[in-house]
Amino acid sequence: MPRWPCVLVSLLAFGAPATHAQSVERTHQRACDNGEIADCVLLGLIYETGAGAREPDVARAIPLYQRACDVGLPAGCTRLALAQQTPPSTSREEGFVRVGYIADAETGEPIAEAVVEVPRLGLRVLTDEAGRVDLGSLPRGRHLVTAGRLGYERVEGELPVPWERDFLMLLGRVEPSEEDTHGAIYGRVVEDGTSRELAYVDITLAAESPVQLVTGPDGRFSLGGLEPGAVDITFALIGYEARTTTLQIRPGETLEVRATLSTQPIELEPIVVVVGSGYLQRTGFYRRTRNSIGYQLTRSQLDGIDPIIMSDVLLRVPGVNVMQTRRGAVPVTARLETALGQGDCRLRPYLDGMAMFEWDFDSVRPDDVEAIEVYHGASAPIEYQRLMDPDGHYPCGVILIWTTRGGR
Repeated sequence: MPRWPCVLVSLLAFGAPATHAQSVERTHQRACDNGEIADCVLLGLIYETGAGAREPDVARAIPLYQRACDVGLPAGCTRLALAQQTPPSTSREEGFVRVGYIADAETGEPIAEAVVEVPRLGLRVLTDEAGRVDLGSLPRGRHLVTAGRLGYERVEGELPVPWERDFLMLLGRVEPSEEDTHGAIYGRVVEDGTSRELAYVDITLAAESPVQLVTGPDGRFSLGGLEPGAVDITFALIGYEARTTTLQIRPGETLEVRATLSTQPIELEPIVVVVGSGYLQRTGFYRRTRNSIGYQLTRSQLDGIDPIIMSDVLLRVPGVNVMQTRRGAVPVTARLETALGQGDCRLRPYLDGMAMFEWDFDSVRPDDVEAIEVYHGASAPIEYQRLMDPDGHYPCGVILIWTTRGGR
C-alpha cells in the first residue's frame, strides 16, 4: 500500500480537515484488516496519540499491538510494552507544553535519538528510547518543527500552540550517503611550547589499509573517506619525538586533531581530539581551512571564547569591527579605509551558504554556530565573491557562518 509522506497523520490534527484525517485512518484500518500487520501498528499509533483528529485511546491501540506482536513483528511487541507502561507525567500548562512521538513510517517502531528542532526558537531536543520528545513550554503561535536521524528522511510540519494533544511524526527510511557512512580527520601539528606550525610532518594511519600523508606548509592536514572504527595515528618529523594515539572514527563525523611535537623527550599534554561536523566537511570548510587565506573559528574555539552575542566573536577577529545600525549589528572592516576613502567597508555575511542583506548579525545565537570563516577582499573563496551587492554597495570581504542546524 502507498505510504503517507513526511509528517503523517500527526499534523492533520493541527488544523487539517477532519475528513482527511479520517481517510488516513480508514486506509490503515483496511490494510490491517487485510493482513498488513505493520499497518495495524501504525493504526494503533493513531489511536494512542490521538493524531487522527480524535481523543487518545490507548485501550483501543493495545489489541492492535498485541496482534502484531503475536505474529512476531518486533515493532508490535515494542509498542505493546510501551503502551502498558505508565506514561511520563508532564504538566501541560493549558496546551503550551508540546509532547510528541517519532516513529518509523513503515513499522511504527519508535526512533530513539532522533533530532527534533523548532528552528525559530533555537530549540533542539533528542527523543528517548520510546521515541518520545518533550519540547517544553512554547510561546503562543504556529511553529515549524523538524525531525530527522541518520538513515531516515528529514520531515517537517507545523505545531500550533496552545494545543492539548500529542503530535506524531513518521520518518521514512533512506539509504545513507557515502559521506554519512565514512568519517574524516583534519587538524594541524605544532611545536610544543611555541605553537609554531610544523610543515612536512609524516602522518601514518595504521588502519586495515595503511594511509600516509604529510602536513602542508602551515602544519595542516586532512583525510576523508575513512572506514569507521579504531585507528592508530602517528606523527613523526626528524628532530622531534614521534607521537602515536588512537582515534575512534565514527560514521558521518569529522575529528579535529591538534597534535604537538617536542624536540625533547618530555611528557606532553594529550593530543586533543574534537568531533567535527560532516556538514562542514560537505561545505568545504576543512578544505578552505587548509588552503585559504582567511580566519576560521571552530566550535571548540568558540567555546573557549564563550561569547554572549556574535559581535563578541567578531571583535576578536583581526581587522574586523562591528557597526551598530538601526537594523542591528553590521560587520565591517577598516583595512581599505585609506585606499577607498569611504570609512568602514561592510563584510557580506552568508548564513549556511545564503547571502544575508539588511541583516542583524547578532540575530544568530553563538550556541547555534558550528564554525565561522572571515575573508577580506580578494581572499574570499571564488564562490562567494561578488562584484556588487543588490543594494549597490561593494563588500570588502565575506563572513561565512555555518550553524548546527544547517547540516540537519
